[in-house]
Amino acid sequence: MAVGLLAAFALVTYVGGVEDEASAGAQRVPVVRVARDIPRGLTGREAREQGYLEEAAIAAEFRPASAMVDLAAIDLNVAGTDLAAGQVLVDGMFVDPAAAQLTAARRVPEGEVAITVSVDQVRGVAGLISPGDKITVFILDPVLAGAEGEPGGAASRTPVLASNARSFFQGVEVLYIDRTPVALPGEAPAEPVEGEVAVAAPANSGLITLAVPRVSAQMFASVLPENLYFALEAEGLGPEALPPIPVGDDTLPAEPGGVLTPYGSDGRPEETTP
Repeated sequence: MAVGLLAAFALVTYVGGVEDEASAGAQRVPVVRVARDIPRGLTGREAREQGYLEEAAIAAEFRPASAMVDLAAIDLNVAGTDLAAGQVLVDGMFVDPAAAQLTAARRVPEGEVAITVSVDQVRGVAGLISPGDKITVFILDPVLAGAEGEPGGAASRTPVLASNARSFFQGVEVLYIDRTPVALPGEAPAEPVEGEVAVAAPANSGLITLAVPRVSAQMFASVLPENLYFALEAEGLGPEALPPIPVGDDTLPAEPGGVLTPYGSDGRPEETTP
């Protein structure tokens, strides 16, 4: 056992010696590092004077090309996002105060517009849609009454499929739910201050704001809200052309000759089961 302990000690001593030699041989360069978490909006002068930043030295190979060492250059700027302790200060972390204002328009992807639609809990996936989700949008096209003897006509019964849910758009990005937006990169959700009573989030009012090209927004604005029906998409689900349901065809999927499950004749593949 003594021999084993001696061998382990020798190995640790050797490895430590190699690391020391490597560190001693590496060229070290000065950088400025975030000493403690910096909240978005803090000025560079405040960060410098209140101990949020510290001078440090790191190996030259790890120094970012845009690393900053002149703190006077950020005095009048503000932190564009929350900055975590340990980060090396680089150009762009502190920005002009005007650029740091997070207006709603800045959250809209370039080349697109935001448009709000209102749906009830049933048509809005029970309020489970969150900012950043993608949805499939259907339009409910009522089956119109036809002539006597035709589907919907006076002499016929009411069709089982009383509405034709037609595919309107797929992969639609949800920008806001009520007034809660998609968080921008580096933006953390607000946390309650210690000692304060947390306020419950307001109930989902059914207002959903979407980010779409302008021509698609025109289409949304032309549809009656009560004819919209949303489906929440799984992550990574691609688009799929969906033909309209044949008007007057009351054959149901699970009837003889049809498909017994929504997932195909063989059911849902095991690898896709939640």
